[in-house]
Amino acid sequence: MDSAGEAGGMSPTTRHFISNEVQKAVDASQNNLLTSMQTMMDANFTNFRQSIETTQKDLSTTQLAKIEESMFGSYKFKRHGNEAQYRGNIQVISKLREADTNLENQHITIDNVTPARDRIKEGIDLLNERQKLIKIADSSPLGWKVVTEYQANPIADNSDDEKKISKAQARAEKKAKESKKQKSRPHPYARQPYTTTPNRFGRSEEPVPVSRPGNCFKCGGKGHWVRECKKQSTDVKEISIDSFSLSDLKSDHSTILCKESVCSVLHSESINSNSPVGRLRHHLHKWVETGASSYCIEVIQSGYKLPFRNLPEGVSLKNNRSALDNPEFVIQEINELLQKGCVSEITLKPKIINPLTVAYNKKGKPRLVLDCRHINMHLFKFKYRYEDSEVARDIFEKGDFLFSYDLKSAYHHIPIYVDHRVYLGFSWNFGNKTRYFVYNVLPFGLSTAGFIFSKVTRHFVKHVRSMDIKLVMYLDDGLAGSCSYSEALRISELVKTELQSFGFLLAHDKCDWEPKQVAQWLGFQWNLEEGIIRVTSDRVHRVLSLLREILRQVGRGQVLFSAKLIASLVGQIISTKAVIGDEVRRSTRYLYFCIEGRASWNSKVKLSTEAIKEMTFWNENIDKLNAHGAHLKSFSLPDESDFQLFSDASNTGFGGFLIQTDSLYSQDIESAQQQGCDDRDQVHGSLISRGRDQVHGSWTSSESVKSSTWRELESVHRIIQTKSVELGNSNVKVISDNKNVCHILRVGSKTNELQNIANDIFESCKENRITIFPCWVPRNENQEADSLSRMSDRDDWGLSQSVFNTLEVRYGPHDYDRFACHYNNKCQRFSSKVWCPGTNGVNAFMHSWSGYNNLIVPPPSMAAEAINKCLGIHRGINAAVEQSGAANNIFMEDLAAKMSHFVVMCKSENTASTYFGHFKRWSAFIKGQGFQDIPAQPIHVALYITHLLDRGSSSHVINHAIYAIKWAHDLNGMADPTNNSYVRSLQEAARRIATPKVVRKDPVSTELLISLCDLHANSNDLLIVRDLCMILFSFAGFLRFDELSNLKCCDVKLFEHYMSLQINRSKTDQYRQGNEILIAKGQTSACPMSMMSRYITLACLDLQSSDFLFKPIFRSKGISKLVYKNKKLSYTTARETIVSRLKSVNPNANFGLHSLRSGGATAAVAGDVNERCVKRHGRWKCDTSKDMYIVDQISSRLSVSQQLGL
Repeated sequence: MDSAGEAGGMSPTTRHFISNEVQKAVDASQNNLLTSMQTMMDANFTNFRQSIETTQKDLSTTQLAKIEESMFGSYKFKRHGNEAQYRGNIQVISKLREADTNLENQHITIDNVTPARDRIKEGIDLLNERQKLIKIADSSPLGWKVVTEYQANPIADNSDDEKKISKAQARAEKKAKESKKQKSRPHPYARQPYTTTPNRFGRSEEPVPVSRPGNCFKCGGKGHWVRECKKQSTDVKEISIDSFSLSDLKSDHSTILCKESVCSVLHSESINSNSPVGRLRHHLHKWVETGASSYCIEVIQSGYKLPFRNLPEGVSLKNNRSALDNPEFVIQEINELLQKGCVSEITLKPKIINPLTVAYNKKGKPRLVLDCRHINMHLFKFKYRYEDSEVARDIFEKGDFLFSYDLKSAYHHIPIYVDHRVYLGFSWNFGNKTRYFVYNVLPFGLSTAGFIFSKVTRHFVKHVRSMDIKLVMYLDDGLAGSCSYSEALRISELVKTELQSFGFLLAHDKCDWEPKQVAQWLGFQWNLEEGIIRVTSDRVHRVLSLLREILRQVGRGQVLFSAKLIASLVGQIISTKAVIGDEVRRSTRYLYFCIEGRASWNSKVKLSTEAIKEMTFWNENIDKLNAHGAHLKSFSLPDESDFQLFSDASNTGFGGFLIQTDSLYSQDIESAQQQGCDDRDQVHGSLISRGRDQVHGSWTSSESVKSSTWRELESVHRIIQTKSVELGNSNVKVISDNKNVCHILRVGSKTNELQNIANDIFESCKENRITIFPCWVPRNENQEADSLSRMSDRDDWGLSQSVFNTLEVRYGPHDYDRFACHYNNKCQRFSSKVWCPGTNGVNAFMHSWSGYNNLIVPPPSMAAEAINKCLGIHRGINAAVEQSGAANNIFMEDLAAKMSHFVVMCKSENTASTYFGHFKRWSAFIKGQGFQDIPAQPIHVALYITHLLDRGSSSHVINHAIYAIKWAHDLNGMADPTNNSYVRSLQEAARRIATPKVVRKDPVSTELLISLCDLHANSNDLLIVRDLCMILFSFAGFLRFDELSNLKCCDVKLFEHYMSLQINRSKTDQYRQGNEILIAKGQTSACPMSMMSRYITLACLDLQSSDFLFKPIFRSKGISKLVYKNKKLSYTTARETIVSRLKSVNPNANFGLHSLRSGGATAAVAGDVNERCVKRHGRWKCDTSKDMYIVDQISSRLSVSQQLGL
């Protein structure tokens, strides 16, 4: 039993082994499970940690942006535009910071890159939106007001963005007008001088004066203005000369001015003959006797009251370096000023201590100047024009005798109002003591000094001129003269006496009282013997020396120069304007731009390329221009010009025209007659095309939003560039209704963009020797140019890119687009109709086409000329004219140019275009084989026809190829290579083996048309009525589609029982004689006249207008309307609409547009209409052509065999 049990069961060893193995397996499985769980948990924790880190980074980035925004959020911006720009920048920075955070991870994955790209894209979108708003603001005169309206009233559809901008512009203009109406004149400009305060009973008490800023220009007092000044109403007409006393010096600052110094000034006025102080006042009676103004007398008597806009604060400024470097000179000048009474020493510190400075003139002589920059900014600047050399140039004449004079210490003649002297103080250290002074007279350095001195001396000039004396006075320099020496000598003594009687102190060492015909004045040499003025040689030498030194340094690579140095150069050039004219302003604009870019007057500026060109121009030409000089009274606009150029621009395009004036026309007539042509009418015919010429073009989308001045100036630019050849060597009066354009054409512009255009105009005129004279006219006198600027150019079209790509693969690569402009050119080199940026030439026919693979896509109106150019017809005619000996005759030469144009017109435009295309294919084939296309050899033509037949071309292609080659040779006066037995045999073979079977369309019947019209008898839909009208016209008039589409309103005439259609162009009307079609009034719903009446009523047509009769239709709010543009209906649209209307009645028929012409002819023959009338009505030249359209009825065809009697 035991043995058996042990044998049938497990031994302990075995059981132990199994147990151990099972335990190991279980332990291993548990370990694997624990390991997997740990790995999974580690991965989850890692992802969780990364997610938290990413979130924390995003939160920290956002929080950082918000913290920065809150830090600057309390900042109050002074300008709304700056605040908007700042907020926009904050948004962009935030997006870029988020993108940067996503890319900070060391292991960058697609999960990091994608959000970073999204943030960067959002930042770019924000910047693009901001750029768009900036353009909107810049393009509108209302600026950011338009942007505010644009953002405040969003429109859901982005396609209406242009409409949205226009509406925003309109709203902004409306609000601007409303706010302008509501605005009142703000303080201090309000006119109410007083205000009232209510008492406790609600009644107003005495008025309380309103304090005004600045001071009164009448009495010099503070707190009120001239119109409120009490002295204004109390002034007496009589002026007491000896009424001035110490009581006049009482003021708020009388404690500052010591009476001893004032007394010394008054005493010095009467005893110091070398001092100008008080001299005018001592001769006040002379001013009164000669009728000086009350203001002028008040200035002389009481002193000049500084015209403060607002009173400056007290300040003590240090003396300038130039004064500190010259202490001996400054002390000497102060002592001299004290002796003359020009300044007074005071014990107390004045309200404003201005710096002293030392300035040097061109000879190096120093002058003490009071640097009044601190108070100049508070002074009101009056507009005033000095009488200088330009005025003198228009006063004196050739042959006059001149003398000149100079005043000594000119500004010191004008006293300063006592109360205002404290604003003209200065100080100086004498040893260890600082002494204070004030100016009693007009100092050098005051911004209004030149104005008030010229205003006072102006009375003297008027007084002398009233005696019929020629005299000009520029500050202290005077020039006078007369037509003879003796008279000039008498006037010289008179002027000298008058100057002294008015109290002026003369600088005798600078005066030249001896009359002469060659004199120097204000840096100009006046040669009245020749009647010419020139710049003095030493001034020209100084300009040239400075120019050459700067250009020498530029040649070494230096482009940074002192702002003061460049300003000095420009100032010296500008000062020559009296001789050189407006060229000094036109050709220094870029130098001005460099100066305006300075950081300060002590900094350096960078010279641009254009500025260096200007300096080069002056270096090369200033001597020549000065040697030519300026004739007296020579700068007036000439009465006669060779051309008048009218120009205008709109927001869609530009336009203008030229008118040849009688002067140049007469010269051409005379020149032609000298060459042997005595027939004036013939000469007139050859020149009439040059008498008036129009130019117009369109803007790009970016050009159309530019300023009106830019568009008007660019219009002049493009017209001159387009007609530069015709305008060469002539005087042109440029007429515009924009005053800014006229100003810019004279002197240039301060705006860089406009100056660039003006500079291009000047360069073009200089290159073609064109002299322009700008002239402004009112808008109503420039209406023709305005209409041209709004005219759409039907020839302004181009190939789509897909079509061009096909042509490029087949015939390319093309390297010259002969008919294009800057916004539709397909090649880098292109020719344009009018000048535009990037063009390589205006008028493609004026340039050689040889040596290029030309892309030739001319407008239909220029197809004949393009063919002429390609075939070289003009060259052949010119060669024949030269051989005949007629090339030197201007009239015959002009006829030769026209002959090539007329020769091409032997075929219609469509036929010529078709032949030209086939000839180009022949030319490409034969030239590819290394042979000549014209004149061609007959065997080569036969081989080409064989090539076409071998390719499977139809007989129509063969015929066109043969006719095209014959046509090209006939135009060039060459033997016809198609008149050959091989060619004729191949043409006959093509007719037998390559003529395709003709599948004709079903004709339309009268019953079908009546059913169709009955279907829409009560319709008022313009689209349906237009289609029915076209169908009935084509059926009843046997019209081809091109005849139907070219009908105009004025071509239709309605009578009582019929109507007539005038067909101006027809396929069979080779000589354009025109045809009249008569259509009778019918009795059914398909009556063409009744349908025409419905169409006229719904479309509101005017049968007197030249608009197309059938135009495209658009729908607005469910109502059909004809388009406003005068545009005829396209073939594709007409075919779709007409065929769909016909198939709505008979859907199984095979209809086309010819079904109407064929149906009408078939119905007429079936009605036994006279065959001659049918042929005339359908404009067929032969019976064969007519019979192709007529479908015989089965009964008619069966009648032939029925009559046989079988």
